[in-house]
Amino acid sequence: MTEPGARRARASAKGGGRSTATWAAALVLVLCATIPWLVQRHWDAKPDAATYLLAARSLARGEGYRVMGEPYTLRPPGFSLALAPIVAWRGIDFEALNLAGEAFGVAAVALFFLLLAPRVGNECALAAALALELQPGFQQLCNQVLSDVPGLALALLALLAIRWSGRRPSIARDVVAGAAIALATWVRTANVLLVPALALERLLAPASESRPHAAAHGRERGGMRERLRHATVAGAIALAAYLPWALQPPSGGGYAQDALASYATALVRADALDPDSEVVGPAAIAGRLRVNVASYVGLLGMSPADSRPTPLAWLLAALAIAASLYVGAKRREAPEWLAGITAGVIAVYYVPQARLALVVAVVALANAVEAARDAALRVARVRVADAAVVSALAAATALTFRADFLRPRSAERFAELGAIASYVASTAKPGERLAGDYGSVYALLLDRPVLGLQAVCNQRGDAEARRTIAESGADRVVLQLDGPCAGLRDLGREEARRGAFVVLRLREIAP
Repeated sequence: MTEPGARRARASAKGGGRSTATWAAALVLVLCATIPWLVQRHWDAKPDAATYLLAARSLARGEGYRVMGEPYTLRPPGFSLALAPIVAWRGIDFEALNLAGEAFGVAAVALFFLLLAPRVGNECALAAALALELQPGFQQLCNQVLSDVPGLALALLALLAIRWSGRRPSIARDVVAGAAIALATWVRTANVLLVPALALERLLAPASESRPHAAAHGRERGGMRERLRHATVAGAIALAAYLPWALQPPSGGGYAQDALASYATALVRADALDPDSEVVGPAAIAGRLRVNVASYVGLLGMSPADSRPTPLAWLLAALAIAASLYVGAKRREAPEWLAGITAGVIAVYYVPQARLALVVAVVALANAVEAARDAALRVARVRVADAAVVSALAAATALTFRADFLRPRSAERFAELGAIASYVASTAKPGERLAGDYGSVYALLLDRPVLGLQAVCNQRGDAEARRTIAESGADRVVLQLDGPCAGLRDLGREEARRGAFVVLRLREIAP
């Protein structure tokens, strides 16, 4: 064995066993101690988050998995089920809900450490975990009552179960791995991609000392059949558990209409709201790819969403891709397959959103740490290499950390939103019909149905939004003046304004 190879072998032996468990426990204690400084007392309002909370409130009231009284089938119910006890106990208390988000964040960071430590050692894994915890985008998601961070935590738990089952394959362990994947998919649909990631690992991962079963069978025909059998058992259990939800008929339109008809519609149809619209062709896919890649690359260089990626962003993206390709070729394990498949899906998705790339970004961070450490081990001893990687992570964390990690003016916006909701609630008349750009947000605060217009404005334009309002018979419309439906501000008489929010009167209601 060469000297760099011997160093890597000695270094990999450092990250496992009882020592890693002790480090993980210490990490959890430190992360829990930071929660009072990270949890926010207000809500950075998001329509998707409001939809989860509307469903959670319906569950807490014993009304079933519904949104504004209508069955809801776009997203699985796992996250709303997790929120329902909090809503039943505290109501729509955003500090309590953000605290739950931070708890999911602690779980995700601890599981990330456990996934990475056997690869790079405890010291480098700890530094990477702390870098993830203090990343502003990650903390923003922890405080928005969205399923991304809980979905990440359960995806990491499933990846750990896949690794555990692969080390000493058995039917019992495959069942556990399949159940972990199923649980992850019931919280976040994108986690269904864990199934092909598991299959690709079982079939293509190289034999190693960490997989005695695989090492024993190697690439022989019998060994491949054995791998295929174990992949089939775990994958079948995961899909069978998710199938009852996947086969639910799509919910109709009305007040509960979401931004999408379905995820499949958004991926393959020209109109994300219409499952009967034409299938996207090669030119449209190329256009999506061009826009999405530029958007995600821009995030690496901290570029504004509406600007072109900087040269630094392209450099960081190239380094992240190179590290991921290096580790992927070296290991061919489930985390790398999951990140690669997810990256391919979001690259051609109908819209780019930073949070959709969370799993990709987390795995890329792990790959960057491993690639950097392997490079350092070629020229330095283990302790020196670890110190270099830890120092680089600490410097990067210090450069990107922001104490105020939520969107600019989020607290002021939430105060304005609360004020306009209070005005509408105090002046609403029986039978009055309401519409708004962020319909689910207003519906959550007002506890009454509000027709949402955001999706129509974004996908089809203001003219179609005006037609939708006319058909709905809405009496008043609530708009954010710098929001997606700002072009509708001349729709009616301005009745009230609170900061960036305005109420438009379309028709008078008789007493």
